[in-house]
Amino acid sequence: MIAGGYDATNFDEIFKRPELQTKEGVIAWVDKSYDVMINQIKSEDNLEDNTYYYRWNCRKNCLARKGFEHQSHHRGKWAIYLRLVGEVPPGEQLIWKDEDSNTPRDISREEWMMTQTIRNIKRL
Repeated sequence: MIAGGYDATNFDEIFKRPELQTKEGVIAWVDKSYDVMINQIKSEDNLEDNTYYYRWNCRKNCLARKGFEHQSHHRGKWAIYLRLVGEVPPGEQLIWKDEDSNTPRDISREEWMMTQTIRNIKRL
């Protein structure tokens, strides 16, 4: 698995891992997984360079797209789960705009953690 260094196809092993038995543990594990992928790419320099990640040998820009695709897949599953338990999934905001100039921009992790979407997720 991304952050764990073990067989991602062995669901029995994954579900029995002690660090994945609480909400906080799962959040920390997912955060670590994202950090591993981000560190593999590191910057927008040399996005055409090959890198090895988990079981893939691919270009860095391909790895970034794969991460986005994978996140979208899980967000879709999560949205269905929330609706089944009577919750409305938070909206997805892929482009952030500067409040002063209305110009698209990247945001820091700290800014992202303060968004209403994240506050709603933490409430669950």
